[in-house]
Formats: sequence, structure tokens, C-alpha cells
Amino acid sequence: VTFSLLCFFQAHVIDWSYGRLTGDNIKWAEFDYRGMIDSSVWIVALFGSVLFYKIIFRFIPIISVFIFVTSTATSVATIYSHQEVISKSYLSQEKIDDFYKLSKEKNIFLIILDGFGSDHFYDLMNRNHDAIQYFDGFEFYRNNTSNFGYTTESFPTLLTGKNFEKTTTFTKYLETVYEDSLVTTLEDNGIKTDLMPLHSRFCPEPKAKYKNCFDRSQHILKTNAVTIDTLALYDLTLFRIVPHFFKSKILNNYKWFFQSKISDLIQRQETIKHYKKLTPLFLDEFIVSKMVDEFEVVNKNINFKLLHLNLPHNPARYDKNCDKLKQEDNSGKAIREQSGCALKLASKLFSRLKQLKVYDQSLIFIISDHGHAFEAVFPNEFKHIDGAMKPAYRSSALLLAKRPFSKGKIKVNDYPVTLSDIPYTFASELKLKNNFPGMSIFEHDANLERERVFWLFHEKKRRTIPEIWEKLILKGHAWRGEDWFPSGEISLPLNLNIFSVLPPVEVINFTRTDDDKHLSLYGWKKSVAMNNGYELSDVGSVYFTSKQGYKNLNFFFKVGSSEKSNYNNSSIALFLNGKKYRDYEIPNKNSNNIFNGNLNILLDADNVDVGKVNVLTIQHKTSEYCETCSKPRIFLKKLIFTNIKEGS
Repeated sequence: VTFSLLCFFQAHVIDWSYGRLTGDNIKWAEFDYRGMIDSSVWIVALFGSVLFYKIIFRFIPIISVFIFVTSTATSVATIYSHQEVISKSYLSQEKIDDFYKLSKEKNIFLIILDGFGSDHFYDLMNRNHDAIQYFDGFEFYRNNTSNFGYTTESFPTLLTGKNFEKTTTFTKYLETVYEDSLVTTLEDNGIKTDLMPLHSRFCPEPKAKYKNCFDRSQHILKTNAVTIDTLALYDLTLFRIVPHFFKSKILNNYKWFFQSKISDLIQRQETIKHYKKLTPLFLDEFIVSKMVDEFEVVNKNINFKLLHLNLPHNPARYDKNCDKLKQEDNSGKAIREQSGCALKLASKLFSRLKQLKVYDQSLIFIISDHGHAFEAVFPNEFKHIDGAMKPAYRSSALLLAKRPFSKGKIKVNDYPVTLSDIPYTFASELKLKNNFPGMSIFEHDANLERERVFWLFHEKKRRTIPEIWEKLILKGHAWRGEDWFPSGEISLPLNLNIFSVLPPVEVINFTRTDDDKHLSLYGWKKSVAMNNGYELSDVGSVYFTSKQGYKNLNFFFKVGSSEKSNYNNSSIALFLNGKKYRDYEIPNKNSNNIFNGNLNILLDADNVDVGKVNVLTIQHKTSEYCETCSKPRIFLKKLIFTNIKEGS
């Protein structure tokens, strides 16, 4: 009973966040303090149950009923709210087989190579990778960008053109974003759609008309698909209920504890005996080979196919020729070489389409959902200028496009396009009525001035807070640092989930534990011309959600600069949801112009929208222009939510 209670407590009360489990390295040692807390709770509880077993014995029926009722109610609620999705998982094999049926007249392909950076493709193209010769009629958009650096946020944009602006919860965004999408538009116009994403979570609800969307595990044998899903559920459950010091063993370098046992099972299946090198995470080669073997031309109707491959997402397991490496490699160079393997897989599909005589008339897009996370390999013309921002590497997503009957070697352009232009482009090419935002990538002009947005995820801050997003503005080329600008906006997690039970105090700490440095984002500096000179304005905005039950918020911040930044007439203004909340005057010529502030906000209906997104803006101004002075900066320290009402 004590063990069951501890598992329940670990899973629902001290459920630590480790960021996104998408292949990124987790520095376990930095979270040892969590292990100390977990271990203390488990040791005290287990020893206490031994010492006070007689007392505990009397409450066993009550404890057992509590665990049973709570677990059952949670399971029933989950099943009831997702019954359509669950039923969808058991659709007939016939609908899965539709993915391999092609049209004689026209086929539309949207092939996603996960995490493929546009700079890596440019490098491989200039090195004449063997697969490049198969990309007949393609155009390379090297100035393309994504809006997010992660698949979960980017995927809806690919199919709807609608950007998630972090001013609402992502859950609410997903509830409606797919109602008007590329797939629904195609289906409404009689075009057959088949989708094969990496994971079933990228298949929207059935109400959005996504009739044929099956993740790739369902394209193996049904027994394997069920087994993989079952073991994945076991792994995630075990990862959640064990103390911190055991979690790394369960994750097992993303091979997972139970799922790593399935490779032998898969190898024993007769239908895939030729693919013994496969692992559960990288089934790309098997899927592409299956498509090459089973593609057949059966009708004249237009078909749309979405294929999402894992390659070349880190870690690297293959070289440029798709030969397996002796060990995994997480370096940028290894990922660049593995990108060559992804191109080789795509070239196999092209060869098969040409054999079937359907390549020429096909509309084909080869894209990535986001760029890579490593130092970029940009040509000399984009050499970084000192003082400029570094380009957001994860924004440099691959975009290659081939129009029907286009011929010739790959053409390179610098049109300012984004992944959100894809739905409009497809609809425009097919001459379908639509309401998609964006422009057709085939109608762009290299000289077009277009402002694009990228939300940068601050990974290095994970140990203090799971998600900090900063909005960056691009006014020019994605590969040129001086064309990137800070917007002055950041967003905190919109669904704060430090504890399942609302604690008396909830702290969001922006201070790094190792060097005691506060979070300082990309400058936030803006110069505004005035009649009597210049006003230096330093502006930043923080989006947050006020939970039901909290009555007070303390916002700790600092404004400071270097030794030569002594400004006169310096002030700070804070705004809450666009309304000025407080003014501060900084004494003239104070030490380094540093000001430590603490703003107390009452979380009532007069100030915030409880349960909704609110914005807190901090502005530092000085009307004195100093040519030799460093401009001041805003540093965030912490937010503290409490359920104790204090005076403002």
C-alpha cells in the first residue's frame, strides 16, 4: 500500500519536468537535488510504514479505495474524452493500404525530413552528394524559415498556415486550428488525402475530416504497432512514477527501457526479416522500402500524400550513405552527414515514381519542420558581423519544391518564404478556393520586403523553468545575423504545471543556479528619435497565465548596465495588460545605473484575467543620449505566485 501511494504521489504531486523528450541531451547531474527530495520522501515513507505498520494497517481499506477510485475515475475520463481517437486506431488495414495507391494524373507529396537545416542541404548540394542528381526540376528556397524550432508547434503551421502566437494556450489553439486546413480543403474538393506522420498525436481529431492519418508504426504489422504502443505506454508510466535517480535508466538514451526490447521481436517477424538494422526510433528505411515495393498506380483521381521521416534528426546513427555508425554521434558534422542519408531515401522514392511514370506530373515538396540545433554552415557571403544577433539556426528549415512538369538541375533562390505559406501555395496551384494566410512561394520576389516571426526556445534555462519563448523578428535573409531583431516579447509556460495540487507559493525562477546570472534576452534595445535628441527605450513583455486561486504576484527584476552607463533622468514604467501599473524613478548618476525592483500585483478582476493569458510589460527610458555609454538592459529575476492576499 505504501509503495502504491508513493508511486501515486511521485506521478501526480512531485511530477518533475525534464523539458521535451525529443532526443536532446539531459544533464542529469544538474537535477540531483530532485533526486535528494525524491529519495527522502521514499525513504521516510517506507521506514515509516515499517515502524507504524499497525496504525497504517487500520487505514489500508480507505487508502486502497482512494487509489482505486482516483485511478479509475482518471482512466474513465481519459478514455471518454478520447474515444474517437481510440476507435480510430483500429480502422481497417484497407485504409492504411490506401497510402500506397497513386494517381495516373497527378499526385501531391509533402515529405517532411525532421530537423533538416537548409544550410546542411546547401552544403551537401555544393559537395555534389550522389542523391542530388535525382532532384530533377526542384527549386531550393534557402531563405525559408519555420515559426518554431520544434515539431509539436510547427506541425499545425504546415497544414493550416496559422501561426501560434503564444497569446493563448496551445491546447486551445489545437482545438480549432485544424478545422480549416490544407487537408480539409483538399477533401472538400474531392482530393484523396493520406497522412503518415511520425506519431499519432500529429493526427488531428476525426471531426477535422482527417480520415486517413496513421502514424508509421501502424504501417508495419498490426501486432507490432500494438506492441510498440503498449511498450511506449509502459515506458512513459514507469518514467513518471520512479524517483529521479532511476529515470535515466528508464529513458535509456531515448531507446527506453521496454521499447529497447522490441527490436528482437521485430526481427522475428517474417515480413520484415530483411530489415534487421532497424530500431524503434528510426524506421525510415523500412517505410521508404515499403513504399518503393508497394506503390501502384490505380486511379485517375488526384492524391495527396504526407510522409514524415525521422531522419536527419539527432542523434546521428547513419553516415551520408545510410551505413550505420558504430556508435551514436550528436555533433553538428555527424548530423550534416546523416542529412545525406535522408536525401538518399528521398531519391529512392523519386526513382520509383519515375519508373511508374508519375514523377513528371507530380507536385512535390521536400521540407523540414524546423532547422537543426547546431552551429550553422553558412557560405562566406553570410559571415557573421560583430555586434549583430546570431541567426536562429532552428528557424532555417529546408524547403524544396517541384512543380508539375518542371525540369532541370536544382535552382537556388532567396525568396522570403515561410512554412506557413505551404497551404496557400498548394491551394493556389490546384486553383482551389481557400482562406489561408500567406503567399504562394511560386509567386514571390527576392526583393520583397517581408517581416517574419520566429519563437526562440531558451533550452539552457530548462533547469529553472521548463519553457521560456522569445519572439524574434526577421527583416531580410534568415542566414544573415544583422537581419534578426529582438521584439521585446517573451512567453512563460501558459499552463504552469509545477504541482498538480495548488501550493501556497509557486516560484518561477529565472536565475541560473550555477552562476547566479539572471535571464537577459536579446537586448530589447530600441532608439527613438526625439526633438531634443534621443530617448533610449528598453522594452520587454512577459506573457503569463494567472491560475484560479492565486491572489498575489510578485515580479522581481533588475535594470542595469556596464560601468560607463550613467544616465540622467532614467525611469521605469510597468504596464499590465496595456495599462500603466507603476512608475519608478532611478536616482541620477547612481552606481552603474542599476535598479532592483519588486512589483506586487493583486490578481483580481480589476488587474488580470484569471485563467487566461496576461501580459506584463516593463519599460526603461532615459532621455539623455550618450555616444560612449552602453545601453541599459532589463534582467528578469523571478515571479512568485501566492494565494495570500497582500496590499499593493
